[in-house]
Amino acid sequence: MENKINRQTEKRKMDKLLEEQYAAETKILESALLKAAGKTSWEEFPEESEEKVQREYDRLVARLKAKGEYREAVADIRTERLEETKEHLKNYENEWNRTHKFLKPVAAVVAAVMLTALAGMTVSADLQFEDETVQTCDTSFSEEK
Repeated sequence: MENKINRQTEKRKMDKLLEEQYAAETKILESALLKAAGKTSWEEFPEESEEKVQREYDRLVARLKAKGEYREAVADIRTERLEETKEHLKNYENEWNRTHKFLKPVAAVVAAVMLTALAGMTVSADLQFEDETVQTCDTSFSEEK
């Protein structure tokens, strides 16, 4: 019990240490990002509206399409394949559930039949050997004089 408590204590200490390390590394990365952007805090960044973000995204997509680097058709095909795969998985799951619903009572019936057969074999064996006498063999060694 004491060993378990020690492991839990060590685990808590390790979690606290990892949490502190994570916080320190996050702070370092955040300051590096801000420095690279030429800012000192996140409040210096201007608020951007949804319209502006959408406009910039559309501009990026248009530029990528012009260069031939944007593959909208590939993205659509991947989405369609994903939907088809989800549908197939759902069909398999439904089929499994139907099969499972059928197999569960069948398994119960088979188990009952096997137990009945086993009990019957035991009873018939007991009745068969009840009347017969079992001969015993003398295994003791006699000493010759």
